[in-house]
Amino acid sequence: MPTEELYDIAMRYKKTKLWKQLFDTELFAVRLSCGETGYCCVMGELGEHIALAVYVGRAGLDSYRNLGEAAKKTSEMKQFEQMVSQDCVQCSFENKVELSPGEAQEARRYAKAHGITYRGRNSFPKFTRYRPSCYPWKLKEKADQQNLYEALSAAIQVSQKLQTEEKEALGFQKGALYNRTIPLLEKDGPDYKWSAVALPAKEKKIYPSPVIRDELLLARLKRKKQQGFVWACELVMLPDAVSDEDGAEEGEEPQKAPVFPYLMLIVNCRTGLVIPSQPVERYAGHAEKFITALADSMLVSGVPSEIQVRDRRTEALLRRFAGQTGIRVQVNKNLSLLDRAEEDLLNCFSADEDPGQAEDDYQQFLDMLMQMDSETFHMLPQNIKNRLLQMEQRGDLPEPVSEHIRKLLK
Repeated sequence: MPTEELYDIAMRYKKTKLWKQLFDTELFAVRLSCGETGYCCVMGELGEHIALAVYVGRAGLDSYRNLGEAAKKTSEMKQFEQMVSQDCVQCSFENKVELSPGEAQEARRYAKAHGITYRGRNSFPKFTRYRPSCYPWKLKEKADQQNLYEALSAAIQVSQKLQTEEKEALGFQKGALYNRTIPLLEKDGPDYKWSAVALPAKEKKIYPSPVIRDELLLARLKRKKQQGFVWACELVMLPDAVSDEDGAEEGEEPQKAPVFPYLMLIVNCRTGLVIPSQPVERYAGHAEKFITALADSMLVSGVPSEIQVRDRRTEALLRRFAGQTGIRVQVNKNLSLLDRAEEDLLNCFSADEDPGQAEDDYQQFLDMLMQMDSETFHMLPQNIKNRLLQMEQRGDLPEPVSEHIRKLLK
């Protein structure tokens, strides 16, 4: 739980109203006691989300830069992934309903101990740890709390300095977070020493390119003949966080932050059908699981002669796998099939889906069945064919569709 000192410094920071003086692109840096540089972002100019976040090191800064680039992503799922890939510690001021029961209890305990009453909007302090691909979670680790304490303390010093000096004179600048300097504060006894630090260049991403190490699986895959069709593949993050903790009772809050799993989205380019694949909870450190899941899908649905991808990450993920299996991997930026598949996938996770849209989707499903030829039908995974047969036998399908399914089964 947050320390007493962290609550104290947060309430002192709130009184400065620094967000009325700085924009969220006017960063400043603080040399943390751990030796790292913390890049601090002040939020709240519009009065909606009042917060101070500290992004530690170049990896943290790059995650903040990614937020500004999220809107440039053409895929909604890619935008979502960028948004939940922050790496920072944040102190924000929220309404009571936006706190968990435990957070609200801690805030009330602190207020009672110090004779404080939280009044008005955005009055409750909240401390959050953001990790890439994880659900925002409560602040627990001492190192994170210390980094946030030092960032808030430096922010109070910034506010005091701005009472007598113009922010431009102190080195604050707006704009893109590249090729410029920002103010740097370093603790010097009870005070701070001010200087400037250049923003580091963005680190080039190196994506994993694993191989299948299961020799038996690889041998089975090689024995299956390539069937001449093409798949479109893309690694995507699913928008529904899951807990990877074992044994947690139903309804019990996990100890660790839930994670957003990843899925290798696979679409048959000839039929437009999505090929089932298993999600994997974590991408970092588990890349081999995706190609193993891809190989399993091929054993069920057939082996394509070519896989088309449209991003560097998926291309890297499949590069060495392609060398093992002899399947061509081609980069194709214009894969509208993936756009449609991603849209359908998002609809599956939408909690407030329009019932009329669901009816339209069902009609499209029926139309697709009516247009399906025998060859395409027999390429479907066996579990899908079994499900269609069950629907036909129960009378769940309109008679024209049922008759067409019976013909395909002959």
